Amino acid sequence: MLLVGLMLTGCGKSPTSPINGEPDPYHGKWGVTFYPVYTDASSTAGIKLRVTVDGEVIQSLPVEQGGASNPDSVTVIALERDVNYDISFLDMEGKVIQLKLGTELKSFFTLRLADGVNVEEVEVPAFELQAKVVIPTTGSLLFYSTPGASVFLDGQNKGMVQTDGTLLLEGLEPKVYAVEVNKQGCENWTGQVVVKVGETARVDAPLVQKKSVFEGFVN
Repeated sequence: MLLVGLMLTGCGKSPTSPINGEPDPYHGKWGVTFYPVYTDASSTAGIKLRVTVDGEVIQSLPVEQGGASNPDSVTVIALERDVNYDISFLDMEGKVIQLKLGTELKSFFTLRLADGVNVEEVEVPAFELQAKVVIPTTGSLLFYSTPGASVFLDGQNKGMVQTDGTLLLEGLEPKVYAVEVNKQGCENWTGQVVVKVGETARVDAPLVQKKSVFEGFVN
């Protein structure tokens, strides 16, 4: 489980209250920066912050990786006062991450910059992001071939094609593989296939029956 809080910079608010505002002198609007705080070794790679108003998405921004000396952050720009902005977070698959506010789980919280109030003093509910964020490091291959055929990757037997004519191989290291598909009585199928991170490549490996050759004398 990945637990992510957002901390405040300045003004002495709660460490899990995420707000740091700066005025935009060109348009009279504001930018608000959120800083993820880690409670474990997990990463925020792939997480996005989404801003909606009345159900319409107006911004969708990735959490930027800050490195060793700078905290990760995401800045929402051009926010106006007296507008209700619904703030939510999405994982890399686009699914909404549940927010834990006290004892409640919600899919978003509402941020409002009230007129006449210093942006740095705006109250933001303390919350945590609760989700298992899976960062893919491997890829998959989906074979279509003759049922009962054996599939080899780089000379290693990876399994047999099922009765529906498919074989799914998951958790493969991303690289180029030498592929062989064989079955007794059929010509071998050979080729190469590229496995990419987070993707499933389709491999069509049709097998054809070997030709029988009879030699002898006919009296």
